[in-house]
Amino acid sequence: MAVHMHMMMVKLSAIKLADSNTGIYLFRMSIYMEPIRLVDEFSHFAGWIFNQQEKTMAKFLLLLHEQPTDFSEISAEQIQGVIAEYTAWRENLIERSLLVGGEKLKDEGGRHLTSADGRLQVVDGPYSEAKEVLGGYFMIEADDYAAAVQISSECPHLKYGGRIELREIDEIHD
Repeated sequence: MAVHMHMMMVKLSAIKLADSNTGIYLFRMSIYMEPIRLVDEFSHFAGWIFNQQEKTMAKFLLLLHEQPTDFSEISAEQIQGVIAEYTAWRENLIERSLLVGGEKLKDEGGRHLTSADGRLQVVDGPYSEAKEVLGGYFMIEADDYAAAVQISSECPHLKYGGRIELREIDEIHD
């Protein structure tokens, strides 16, 4: 049994405009389809190629836990240095197309919601005596937990005594 498929070919041409001092080029792209024929022995390989293109990476959530601290003894320059490290790490993830999102959470603690006997209970939290707070999060894409652990290990949060909880997103929606 022979398998017939089409391969997309792309041709990119560059033409330099008349004024050679500007360095401006005009680009033209041509796309055309070319039939290819795969015999029995290679048909499984063709299926593998198309399956690899459909494979998507898993999403992981990095929950950044930290101890509440008093920053009164840290200079503004030191704080800016820490922020610069987080920014550089984030930019690196963007360049590698791994970052889905992420934000720092406000220090005010948010609200904790529970339901008891059908009544909603809302309390301010966490309290100042809390030993650990959730300071922010990042969502990344990675092939598996091992890759996500490697990416997370580079986060400056660990350098400053924080703890990262790494959880895979269970995507239930398309």
